[in-house]
Amino acid sequence: MSRLVFEEVAPEEEARRRAAEAPRPGEADRIKARRRRAVAIWLFVMAALVALVAAVGAATRLAEAGLSIVEWAPIKGILPPFSEAAWSAEFEKYKLIPQFTESDQMMTLAEFKGIYWWEWAHRLVGRLLGVVFFVPFVVFAAKKWIPAGYMGRILIFGVLGALQGVLGWWMVSSGLEGSDRVRVAPYRLMAHLGLAALLFMFMLWTALSLLRPAHELLAARRRRNKGLMAFAGATLTLLSLQVLAGALVAGLQAGWQYSDWPMMGGSFFPPEGASIAPFWRNFFEDAATTQFLHRMLAYCFIGMAVVFWMRARRAGHAEIRRRANWVLGLTLTQVLIGVTILTHGMPFWLSVGHQVFAFALMGAFVWAKHEVAYPREEKIARA
Repeated sequence: MSRLVFEEVAPEEEARRRAAEAPRPGEADRIKARRRRAVAIWLFVMAALVALVAAVGAATRLAEAGLSIVEWAPIKGILPPFSEAAWSAEFEKYKLIPQFTESDQMMTLAEFKGIYWWEWAHRLVGRLLGVVFFVPFVVFAAKKWIPAGYMGRILIFGVLGALQGVLGWWMVSSGLEGSDRVRVAPYRLMAHLGLAALLFMFMLWTALSLLRPAHELLAARRRRNKGLMAFAGATLTLLSLQVLAGALVAGLQAGWQYSDWPMMGGSFFPPEGASIAPFWRNFFEDAATTQFLHRMLAYCFIGMAVVFWMRARRAGHAEIRRRANWVLGLTLTQVLIGVTILTHGMPFWLSVGHQVFAFALMGAFVWAKHEVAYPREEKIARA
């Protein structure tokens, strides 16, 4: 009797077990989506850290603290000085560079500690970015969570991140060389900030792509407005040039040159501008002309941002219109901050905010351009 019951029940239990173990419809796609989302979040975090490094770097530059640590010690430099003897040793090293001998001879040890902490924090966040890249990358690669076609891009992020560290030291070393330089070379500062901006935008674009399924992106490409796409690309390129020009303004300390607006020293073109021969060098090496260039590029970008907003408003996709609203709002905010900085003597935290908003604006425009490149399908409700 028991055997008969066993023989009758077993097939039913086996069927239920097999049904429970069988994959649910669409489960494979859901697993892929979760993995893509995890990698995307990781890239969003890294992009935010790049922006944070840039913000701390701006504060470090404004505090004239970038040359306070005169050695590049990627491992040993993680720990700051703890004893008075260690602090004194670091201060003695600083006393040997032109910045101290030419402009900071009256600096005390307490004042040195103030600028040292800014540069130490800047390097610490940079090191943190390296760890946040390397550890999750190893985990994702081992689990094979990185989607097909994205491994190469992510490896490029690692290479560019390492290059950014090398560029950072190359920039700092320019202020330690020679006998007449008391700050870092503007060209090197521009290269350092420019690579950070490129890395930020590239990471953000990739993360946005990973948030959507590959088949959806492929279908969305067929719906894109090629004209609006080209205009968005041109506007984003101009924004990138404006960021590079801002780096030159910072490196030359050109923001202090003229504090009136919209004129410069009472004139459209600064009276002291164009003092270097040949003429083209003025746009990169003359403080007055560099500030003029920064202003002109800003005006051009405002115009293009408004045109982009107007064209996007006519687009048939609500998400594109929302992104364009963000771009226009952040553009106007950034302009207001820039003018306030000029007319109020470059206040410290507002100047740092100008750097932060530059990255926020780049992020908003990358997001908007991504929506233009891959417009979402509009669903029209019908009665």
